[in-house]
Amino acid sequence: MSRQHPPFDPLAVAGLPAFGALAHRMRDHAYALGLNGFIYTAPWVLTRNTRRYSATLLLSASGENFEVGCEGVVLRAAAAWVPAMVPRDLRALDVALVSVNVAPHHPHYARLQRAGLTRPVALDRSAFASWDADLWTAYRGECGTAAAHTLFEALVASAAQQLTGHAEVDARSRRILGLLGDQPDCSLPTLATRLGLSYDRTSHLVRSALGLPLKSYAHWRKMMHAWDAMQSGLNLTQSAQAGGFADSAHLSRSWARAMGMPPSYLRDRTKVWVSR
Repeated sequence: MSRQHPPFDPLAVAGLPAFGALAHRMRDHAYALGLNGFIYTAPWVLTRNTRRYSATLLLSASGENFEVGCEGVVLRAAAAWVPAMVPRDLRALDVALVSVNVAPHHPHYARLQRAGLTRPVALDRSAFASWDADLWTAYRGECGTAAAHTLFEALVASAAQQLTGHAEVDARSRRILGLLGDQPDCSLPTLATRLGLSYDRTSHLVRSALGLPLKSYAHWRKMMHAWDAMQSGLNLTQSAQAGGFADSAHLSRSWARAMGMPPSYLRDRTKVWVSR
């Protein structure tokens, strides 16, 4: 039977936890998939005004609706796409949420960003039905790394088909993505030299290829460096230094703004299980 929740009110989330309220029943699970992105599952998410560098496919493994708010408009769906850098409120309470986060290095990222979406959109949940068993496996934390990679790619491809059809990434964009794949922390002047183009022209092409400015891409890379450091066992201060942040407070603010949680939450193994 479908559970009934009161209408979503982003102002009402302030006194409630963003994550972890049902950790006594089910922990969150994070599947780190390198530079292509990650899968995050959670029984409880109640966040306000987060803005991620990754584009996100949200799926309810249970088939029940969650709610995504953007600029006063609330979308109720069991499958939704949230473009990168779009502010969102999210309410997913006990619906077995599976969040598929597509990072800038993923081959589909740029063309999905070029789809021109400026707010979350509902997708056809039935298009993902063939992966329902896998979604539940991932939600329970029982998905191996190889299986998580396979599931991730299948779900992203299905979402891309709904949103963009069979459009391919053009050759120029592939070259830029290839250069950044070989040297992820490459600066804009270095890219311009490698491409034999002006700084301004390169900036325009990078934004088109990545779907976001290089400055935003560079900030995402900083967060990934910090994430890798955290997962290697470094403390927050050391992780902030590894990521190029001024201090741990700077890292925590940036992380919370994007993810809706402090980085310390991900280090709490009573709340989150991380697979790498």
